[in-house]
Amino acid sequence: MKIKKLLILTAITSLMIGCKRSEPLSDQKEITSFAILKSVNGEKIATDVSATIDGKTILIRLSEHADYENLIATFETTGSAVAIGDVPQISGVTANNFSKSPVYIVKAEDGTSVNYILQVSIDKSAPLRDFVFEKAKNSNLSADVTPTATNNYLATLIAAKSSPLVATFTTDALSVKVNGTEQVSGVTQNDFTKGVNYTLTMRNGKSYDYTVEVAFIDAQDISLIPKAVPHFTITLNDPAVTEIPSKDYYLDGTLEVDGKGVYDNYKGITQIKGRGNSTWSYPKKPYRLKLDKKSAICGMTSAKNWVLLANYLDPSAMIDAVAHKISNQLGLPFSHQFVPVEVTLNGKYRGTYLLTEQTEINPGRVDIDSKKGVILEFDQYYDSDPKFRSTPFNLPVMLKDPDMTDAKFGDWKKDFETLCTKVNQSLVGSNYVDDIDIESVANYILVYLITLNQEISHPKSIYIHKQEGGKWTMGPTWDFDWGFGYDKAGQHFVTSTAGTLLWRTDLSGGVGSAFFTKFLTDPRVTAILKKSWQKYRALKLPELMLFIDGYSAVITNAVAENSKVWSNTAQFPQKASAMKSWLTARATYLDTYINSL
Repeated sequence: MKIKKLLILTAITSLMIGCKRSEPLSDQKEITSFAILKSVNGEKIATDVSATIDGKTILIRLSEHADYENLIATFETTGSAVAIGDVPQISGVTANNFSKSPVYIVKAEDGTSVNYILQVSIDKSAPLRDFVFEKAKNSNLSADVTPTATNNYLATLIAAKSSPLVATFTTDALSVKVNGTEQVSGVTQNDFTKGVNYTLTMRNGKSYDYTVEVAFIDAQDISLIPKAVPHFTITLNDPAVTEIPSKDYYLDGTLEVDGKGVYDNYKGITQIKGRGNSTWSYPKKPYRLKLDKKSAICGMTSAKNWVLLANYLDPSAMIDAVAHKISNQLGLPFSHQFVPVEVTLNGKYRGTYLLTEQTEINPGRVDIDSKKGVILEFDQYYDSDPKFRSTPFNLPVMLKDPDMTDAKFGDWKKDFETLCTKVNQSLVGSNYVDDIDIESVANYILVYLITLNQEISHPKSIYIHKQEGGKWTMGPTWDFDWGFGYDKAGQHFVTSTAGTLLWRTDLSGGVGSAFFTKFLTDPRVTAILKKSWQKYRALKLPELMLFIDGYSAVITNAVAENSKVWSNTAQFPQKASAMKSWLTARATYLDTYINSL
């Protein structure tokens, strides 16, 4: 009986073994999931990355900053084995160079196989992103502040007193340091009163440097915003005169300045005459004052010669003030100082004027040696001797200051002609930079680009100066009545003019355009121009907007009085706002134009 049971058991076992051997081997060979996990790869990646499997293609996006030449994949498969070439692949263990798009070979139990192609797309995100100073982490801020980013340069203006700031940012970097100190987003505090340099070390070993600049400014401390509008009372020796009759000769009188409790009062002897070219033809006349002795008027450097600009075309009463503010912001040598004033002439109220400095060689003005220096003027009116037209370019050149002998003027003419000859040749690598300060050229052009003052194309009211042993230097800037789109539209601040090219050939044959655009063929000049614009756009343009707000607030009452006499400022509040809108649109245009140079 026992033998019989043993035989039956043996038969059943044999049958079961036979059945098992007859089952077919599996042909399953799919990859069902694929990922690169931070827990497996450590510092090689910033976050987990999951792939999409499309047929026999594995699609995965990796940051360009990841160490994708040495990554470990975690995957699931229905196959019996996975390999790349002859190298077996173990999920979560085997490392590969993903920059070479490896092919995964998946084998089934039955010996068949299938290829999965790994397609890696690289995410080109910036190393440092979403950089912001959050109000929640900086008690001195009234709102979040996001710096303007251009390549590896970030900058912003903050209308507050300076204090250390905490930056919040996004990055895939392995390490972010400032002066060797590790930075934690939303935690680490830095002193931004000087440029802060961030060094980012990426997971692939590459390094990037970023510079962050912050300009702190208290709205009460913005330079050149007047504290009040002084009143100038000019009394002529001849009480019968109701208007200055000529710009060719002076009339005698006295000047009394009411500083409104802000500036020093003044009373002294003066001479007065008309001034200007086209502006002299307008009903509201511009004036030139010549005091009997040097005096510091309205807080400006002591001098005899002063200018009162009538701004008859200007609906904002701020055009020249804003232009001179831009020149000062860009650091152009000897940029004009100015103060808005009201003027009464022989008992008759004449409205608001801009008091500013005469363009001349003098301490605090064009501060060079009058015996060894010169100011030349380019102007198509070509109405003052001595003068000459340059060869080449045919620039209309006149002596501005100082008076000198014909022989001395001939020496300066020869010197300037030498410069023009060099500028007329190829400028790339040229030594013409030994003769002219190209930083002043770039920044001078930038003032005219920002204001769209197409007078430069004639040219008109363009100044250049030099002292013996030095270089020709552009400036100071002057006369912006026809800027801000006026030359294009016949009125200022029309938004459609903000995208207008500065350079024109239909104005006096474009003589000025030909001369100044030649400098833009030199990469050294365009590099300075681009850098200046980048910095101005981020740090100085916001300050200019605050300047316009502050300046317009101070002159509001005076402009209201002016509007009772002259209609050009009747819409002053709207035009002040329109100026800011126009400048914003102009900046957008310049971003593209300057970058294209």
